[in-house]
Amino acid sequence: MTRSTRQLTLEALTAAHKQVQDLAIHGDWNQLFMLPTAPFFAKYEYYFQITAWTTRKNGE
Repeated sequence: MTRSTRQLTLEALTAAHKQVQDLAIHGDWNQLFMLPTAPFFAKYEYYFQITAWTTRKNGE
């Protein structure tokens, strides 16, 4: 069974989101902005900082 382009794209985005989430939770901003998608994520740096802080605060 072959996977559709949509499914592959969703898998790639899910993996990228997980990687970004892990880096943000650990506060590793240098690594976060070295990702190929850095220009996109740079726009949302404040959002990621708040998300990471909230996640750490809630102990998740």
